[in-house]
Amino acid sequence: MSRMFLAVFGLACLLLSGCALGYKGWPQPQSADDQFLWRLVTGERQGSCLVIEGRLEGAYQNLASVTVQLEGLGPDAGCVECPFSPDRLVDLAPGDSGYEEIGPYVRLVVCDVEPAREYKFRIVGHSSLRSLQPVRSSVLISSP
Repeated sequence: MSRMFLAVFGLACLLLSGCALGYKGWPQPQSADDQFLWRLVTGERQGSCLVIEGRLEGAYQNLASVTVQLEGLGPDAGCVECPFSPDRLVDLAPGDSGYEEIGPYVRLVVCDVEPAREYKFRIVGHSSLRSLQPVRSSVLISSP
């Protein structure tokens, strides 16, 4: 009987340990109902300000805040062909000056940019659901 008990116990331990194996990762939503993405992003210079307009697709109501990433271009800075390396981050959320949201449309105004300088920029949307990763737009160029 003790051999049978050891065999059954060993088999049970083997089966239970197999349940603990496998890929482990951060939880992700099971459906696209909670996710959003940037469908269209444009930027326009107005003096020393950069006005960015973005359109979200999906669960845009889950957008909690936006980070604008800026990289100045010039002879002593980055270049158009170089990898994007932001040197300035601006966090904006509902209620902040420079942040306007109407349904799936977001309008961001970032000031204190040099009027004669070219900039690369990208916006990153942060979801109110903390388990979701930030959603990045493509990198765009803003000319003076």
